[in-house]
Amino acid sequence: MTRSIICGYILTLFYKIIPSITYNNAVLDTMLFLIICAIAGYITAQFYVSKWMRWILKKLKIKSTINEYIWRDIEDKDNGLWVKVVSKECNFDIYGQLVLFEQFERKPIIVLNRYIYRNYSDKKIIKDFDTVPTKRIVIDTSKCDVIELTYDKNSDNIKNHVQERCVRV
Repeated sequence: MTRSIICGYILTLFYKIIPSITYNNAVLDTMLFLIICAIAGYITAQFYVSKWMRWILKKLKIKSTINEYIWRDIEDKDNGLWVKVVSKECNFDIYGQLVLFEQFERKPIIVLNRYIYRNYSDKKIIKDFDTVPTKRIVIDTSKCDVIELTYDKNSDNIKNHVQERCVRV
């Protein structure tokens, strides 16, 4: 709500900067206002997702994502991602390859493939489907204590973070 009020105020100021057409036609004025707002919004959105904005945020040491949910940034479509899910309360941990996840949830349900299901306290394997790619398990991450991610060494996610750390040192 606050953002829309601020954006409306800024767009109104921007609209007043442009020489006003002295017609007594409210429809034409409204149409021009909407067109100018759409163009200004498009330019602002393009700047927000541009390399310049990422460069500015990086210089300010602000980590940001254009995705609403962090799982979009976590996934690695090219090399795959291995996930270890731990539930101390239920006394299990599961290690497997991430296949699917709910896109629009903060704590999504995930699907693992080629997984190993172990007892958390004694690490004894209960089920081992590591070599069986046809078996999958569905996990509700809201009931998990820890989620560990393991990337392939060739993953761009790892290379980008390593480069960032090397630049700072």
